[in-house]
Amino acid sequence: MFSAAADIFISNILPVFLILAVGYLLAVRFTLDIYTLTKINFYGVTPAFIFASIYTADLPSGMIYILLFILLSYLGNYLAAVLSGRAAGLPKSEHSAHINSVLFYNSGNMGLPVIILVFTGTAFLDQGVAIQIMIIMLGNILVQTLGFSIAWSGTRRRPVYETLRNIFTLPSIYATAAAFLFKLVPADLTLLFFWPAVEYLRAMLIGLALLTFGVQLRNTPKKAAHPVILLPVFIRLIISPLIAVLVISIFPFDPYTSRVLLIGSAMPSAINTALIAVESGNAPDFASQVVLVSTFLSIVTVTGVIALSTVLYPL
Repeated sequence: MFSAAADIFISNILPVFLILAVGYLLAVRFTLDIYTLTKINFYGVTPAFIFASIYTADLPSGMIYILLFILLSYLGNYLAAVLSGRAAGLPKSEHSAHINSVLFYNSGNMGLPVIILVFTGTAFLDQGVAIQIMIIMLGNILVQTLGFSIAWSGTRRRPVYETLRNIFTLPSIYATAAAFLFKLVPADLTLLFFWPAVEYLRAMLIGLALLTFGVQLRNTPKKAAHPVILLPVFIRLIISPLIAVLVISIFPFDPYTSRVLLIGSAMPSAINTALIAVESGNAPDFASQVVLVSTFLSIVTVTGVIALSTVLYPL
């Protein structure tokens, strides 16, 4: 068992954190513009990756089950976060940051590279990536709606028009819609002149996403961690995968799909939760500490969840 876990760590987790560490160290040595890196990733590389991945993938037939899994998982995590925050007697601002830190996880910059590394060399890679893209898409929409609503619950309400505007500026929505639309067209886009350019952008995703995440971590405010942050960290890294196991048991997923959904649920808190906390003025230090601690502890926990997925869902 230890040997299997060590192999998983070396093959799937260590490469992720090595690239992340390069980004972190580059940000220590040089003044890097995180907003430029984020825009290149968000508006250039990620849409190309989403479009190419969905267009070329044979999507699983049970996509409605996957959507229901995602929604039920969010509901389970929300209930766990609300109840645990109340039991711990967290102040209102920290309670909001606590809920967001549990709900929203790093499905993109970290989750997607991990899924790609885990399933590289298997026939399921494209489908696994397509499933993870669905998780990223829905997560982005929920961050823009529910995430800000929770963060601002104690200060001010976000105008509906502002929420809708932010949702419809997400390039991933248009890339996804275009990919599904062109799958209906009786022509093979991969034979056209522009496809190599799409593939070059697609190939950039893992490296650029992890380098950007490393720079983001370097720029995240760091203060002495308060013990209370261990509560959302524990729920995000330990309880959330257990919730995922329970929800997966409801649906008739094949072993590959079950593994993707379980591994994806084990990712650390998203950097966006800290950014939302800063913008809303609700416990930004608390949220930043949760992101940092959960990211570094996930080296161990994600390795364990990958190993668990092979036991629970044998091929």
